Amino acid sequence: MVLAALGDDRTEAQWASLLGSYDFGTPSSRVTRLASLGYRVDYKRFSLEELAAHLESNRYPIVFVRADLLPWADFGGFHALVLTEITPSDVALLDPALEHSPTRLSRDGFLVAWEEFDCLAAIISR
Repeated sequence: MVLAALGDDRTEAQWASLLGSYDFGTPSSRVTRLASLGYRVDYKRFSLEELAAHLESNRYPIVFVRADLLPWADFGGFHALVLTEITPSDVALLDPALEHSPTRLSRDGFLVAWEEFDCLAAIISR
């Protein structure tokens, strides 16, 4: 989603190959491999305030969460979402597992799922 917004239209299969994905998913740290394609990748632990600052600059963070803590997920383990908005009460997220996005989640619900993966996120830019 983020890469498509940057004009990179590779298929999901091409991304899976480039990132060394497994049948069950892709480890979050593999996002750093995008640097070899010329992207700038900031992958680290962020604060919610830092993510909000990136959103204000039209950079959409990829956040890594524990899926079974999401009210709509019917699977467990790690999951990557794109954060598109933060309000005082909730957040808006794009989830590739959902047919309709963005979806909203309470701010506290997001924090619980996100903190399970140490508040990891990635900011990708050119």
